[in-house]
Amino acid sequence: MIRWRSTFLLLLASGLVFAIASLSGQYAEETDRPDSDARKFAARSRAYDLEFAVSAGGNYKRRDTYWEGVIGEEDIVLMPLQLIKGNDYIVALGLGAKENAVAVTAFDCAGKVMPLISDEKEGCLLLQIQPDRSGTHFLRLRLRKGATAPVFGVMTYLYR
Repeated sequence: MIRWRSTFLLLLASGLVFAIASLSGQYAEETDRPDSDARKFAARSRAYDLEFAVSAGGNYKRRDTYWEGVIGEEDIVLMPLQLIKGNDYIVALGLGAKENAVAVTAFDCAGKVMPLISDEKEGCLLLQIQPDRSGTHFLRLRLRKGATAPVFGVMTYLYR
């Protein structure tokens, strides 16, 4: 009887070890995906932490517009922004990865490239835009040259 019980406990323990090992391997595979929950949470946290720091320190108000999604190797994301001449805008971009693998270019409503004042930190990008004219402007997001892995990003913007 004792022999059967110890055999049963040994089989049960080995089954638990196998289950835990397979679950941890599955979790590792899921966190490697650019749209995994952990990377989404990291990107959102970085974007909204930047937004909070800017709004708390500089009289900026948050716009309701935001974007989130995966930027792949060949992808180009165009984000339309309604900007008004004379206002000052801050764009906060949080990434699901610590490296800043995303290049951002701003275009005015006539299609001309606009100058950006940017500040990069680990997994974050903060841009300041001062438009010369009112209308729909665009931000172009794409992976930088040499970056191969897709990245999850969250973008929001504020105005003053």
